Amino acid sequence: MKLALSDLHPGNWLKCVQAFSAHPAGAPTESTRVSVGSLWRVSAVEGESVLLDAQSTSQTIGVHRDRLDHLVRH
Repeated sequence: MKLALSDLHPGNWLKCVQAFSAHPAGAPTESTRVSVGSLWRVSAVEGESVLLDAQSTSQTIGVHRDRLDHLVRH
Protein backbone atom coordinates (compact mmCIF):
# COMPACT_ATOMS: atom_id res chain seq x y z
CA MET A 1 0.00 0.00 0.00
CA LYS A 2 1.36 3.39 -0.98
CA LEU A 3 2.13 5.77 1.86
CA ALA A 4 0.28 9.08 1.99
CA LEU A 5 1.55 12.26 3.62
CA SER A 6 -1.33 11.99 6.09
CA ASP A 7 0.09 8.60 7.24
CA LEU A 8 3.43 10.13 8.24
CA HIS A 9 4.29 11.77 11.55
CA PRO A 10 7.58 12.97 13.04
CA GLY A 11 9.45 10.02 14.51
CA ASN A 12 8.08 7.40 12.07
CA TRP A 13 10.77 5.20 10.50
CA LEU A 14 10.75 4.42 6.78
CA LYS A 15 12.81 2.01 4.69
CA CYS A 16 13.70 2.53 1.04
CA VAL A 17 12.55 -0.40 -1.13
CA GLN A 18 13.37 1.15 -4.53
CA ALA A 19 16.31 3.49 -5.17
CA PHE A 20 15.49 7.06 -6.19
CA SER A 21 16.89 10.58 -6.24
CA ALA A 22 15.88 13.19 -3.68
CA HIS A 23 16.87 16.75 -2.81
CA PRO A 24 18.99 17.49 0.24
CA ALA A 25 17.02 19.76 2.57
CA GLY A 26 17.62 23.39 1.70
CA ALA A 27 19.21 22.54 -1.67
CA PRO A 28 16.39 22.13 -4.22
CA THR A 29 18.76 22.28 -7.20
CA GLU A 30 20.96 19.42 -5.94
CA SER A 31 20.12 15.73 -5.72
CA THR A 32 21.30 12.71 -3.80
CA ARG A 33 20.72 9.01 -4.39
CA VAL A 34 18.61 7.14 -1.83
CA SER A 35 19.73 3.49 -1.64
CA VAL A 36 17.59 0.40 -1.22
CA GLY A 37 17.59 -0.71 2.40
CA SER A 38 18.45 2.69 3.84
CA LEU A 39 16.49 3.79 6.91
CA TRP A 40 15.00 7.26 7.37
CA ARG A 41 13.19 8.99 10.23
CA VAL A 42 10.39 11.43 9.46
CA SER A 43 11.44 14.87 10.63
CA ALA A 44 8.48 16.91 9.36
CA VAL A 45 5.70 16.98 6.78
CA GLU A 46 5.69 20.24 4.85
CA GLY A 47 3.15 20.91 2.12
CA GLU A 48 3.58 18.29 -0.61
CA SER A 49 6.81 16.84 0.83
CA VAL A 50 8.24 15.05 3.83
CA LEU A 51 11.62 15.76 5.40
CA LEU A 52 13.57 12.63 6.30
CA ASP A 53 16.69 12.25 8.46
CA ALA A 54 19.10 9.44 7.55
CA GLN A 55 19.70 6.84 10.25
CA SER A 56 23.44 6.50 9.65
CA THR A 57 24.44 10.06 8.66
CA SER A 58 23.47 13.63 9.45
CA GLN A 59 21.82 13.98 6.04
CA THR A 60 18.27 15.35 5.71
CA ILE A 61 16.37 15.03 2.46
CA GLY A 62 13.07 16.28 1.14
CA VAL A 63 10.87 13.71 -0.61
CA HIS A 64 7.88 14.78 -2.71
CA ARG A 65 4.68 12.82 -2.20
CA ASP A 66 5.04 11.31 -5.70
CA ARG A 67 8.11 9.38 -4.46
CA LEU A 68 6.51 7.88 -1.37
CA ASP A 69 5.90 4.61 -3.24
CA HIS A 70 9.67 4.01 -2.92
CA LEU A 71 9.36 3.85 0.89
CA VAL A 72 7.61 1.57 3.40
CA ARG A 73 7.08 1.79 7.15
CA HIS A 74 9.84 0.16 9.15
